[in-house]
Amino acid sequence: MNLLIFWIFTIFYVILVPFQKGDCNPEHRECPCYHHSHNSLAPPNHNCKISNISLPNLTISEFRDCMKDIEVLSLVNTSTRWIENGFFVNFTNLTNLEFSTNPNVSQCLNNLTGIDKTKLENLTLNNISLNDENLKAIYTIFPSTLKYLTLRSNHITTFPLKWIQDLKYLTSLDLSQSLQFRHFVSDNVKEELPLTHLFVTGTSFFWTKLFKNSNSTCILPNLTEFHLSSTFVNVSATDVKDNCLHNLTVLDLDHCLFEDGLYNDSFRFLPNLQNLSISESFNIYQLPILNTPLKELKMNNIQMKFNETKDNLHIFRNLKNLLHLEISHINLSTWSDDGIGSLLGQLTNLQCINASNNNLKFLPSVFLKLHNLKTVILTNNSIPQWHQPTFQSGKLETLNLENNAIGYLDTDFLPTSIKELNLKGNPFRCTCDLVPFIIWAKQNKLYHDILNNKKQYVCDFPMDRKNKSLADFNPLPTDCRPFNTIVITAMVLCGLMVIVVCVTDIVVCYRERREKPKRKPRYRKLSPLT
Repeated sequence: MNLLIFWIFTIFYVILVPFQKGDCNPEHRECPCYHHSHNSLAPPNHNCKISNISLPNLTISEFRDCMKDIEVLSLVNTSTRWIENGFFVNFTNLTNLEFSTNPNVSQCLNNLTGIDKTKLENLTLNNISLNDENLKAIYTIFPSTLKYLTLRSNHITTFPLKWIQDLKYLTSLDLSQSLQFRHFVSDNVKEELPLTHLFVTGTSFFWTKLFKNSNSTCILPNLTEFHLSSTFVNVSATDVKDNCLHNLTVLDLDHCLFEDGLYNDSFRFLPNLQNLSISESFNIYQLPILNTPLKELKMNNIQMKFNETKDNLHIFRNLKNLLHLEISHINLSTWSDDGIGSLLGQLTNLQCINASNNNLKFLPSVFLKLHNLKTVILTNNSIPQWHQPTFQSGKLETLNLENNAIGYLDTDFLPTSIKELNLKGNPFRCTCDLVPFIIWAKQNKLYHDILNNKKQYVCDFPMDRKNKSLADFNPLPTDCRPFNTIVITAMVLCGLMVIVVCVTDIVVCYRERREKPKRKPRYRKLSPLT
């Protein structure tokens, strides 16, 4: 009887429970977000991120079970080509939406109806073949809560700023890598825009005029960051007092072509500029002598001859607030130690310097004056070992001397504050001179780096150890034991005594030989034979 009751309950559970859950409903489909979640009940942290699977249609029925829970919806490379009308109406908690690498989704963006009812703050539409016509059709439904708009790698050529004038909270606009993008239209903008961050990196943008409307009113007075890497720039556009950039703190001009050139007086009307980057840019005739509260400057591999001239010696003279400096690939090998001292000596607050790939053959003595240094990067130079104090900064934590000409290192000349030391690729001389460094390395984290990078830490001398790992260099204590001073003194005295005895004996013998011929022979005169 008990067995019969057990089987009845088992059959009841197997049939009824799945039906209550909806598993027997042919129209019910599990939310795609659950397939990509470690939690079978809900997406992790209310984030739904789907990538690299085929999800051609976005339908309400598929997402019905998770719409209200999702705060972040990301669809990357999902081959989406159709969105059901009103799909986003029930995403009441959605704050971040991303469509990336979905080239067909741009044709159905008209069905984003309802997105303006969400709490959306971040909208990303990257690499979806978005063009001017598509953008014109959807900009009116952007929610008023939007703060960040990212439209990278699309086919946009022109962006009228009036399209975002109703977005009172929008602070960031990113059009980077949209190769066909050329200019903004600002004439019809009626009031100031709240934008603080603007990105046009890797486009065909040509900066020739200021952001003003037809009434000559500044429409981006709050702009703090402007990223123009790999574009065309007319620097003279900023060289006026009323340039609408008085709040600009970050200006990225890497890989740019300066159409009208760069000179000593460039950027003089950017009073709050704190971060400037002009690495690998062209048409630099003179380096700007800045008089701003600059904190970070990058001028790596600048396309000009940076020689030790009177003008170049003092280009940093006003940058006493500078904290971070990058000057790699500018051929400092032609500069003297005094010249580098004049160049960097005024940067008393400098915390980080990168002077890699400059063919330097010495450690500049100016580092002794830079007491706030925390990071020094001097990779790919020709710096040998040094025999005098070079760093006195009690704050120096990172020293990178990878790929130099250091044969051994006297650790007495290293600051005790060092936490990270990179000496990979140096031609170490595996002799007794290197033993103190090996002992020091074993007492610090560097030895773990040596063990983990055996091919980068190798001996260059002597020949019997050439190309062998530094980790295998473990001489016995007796191999490099220093001589006892008493023994050395005794040996010297014994040697002197031997020399004195030998010299004395030689002198005595010499005198005897000189006196011998003067002595008269002692013999008897014999009578003649009869």
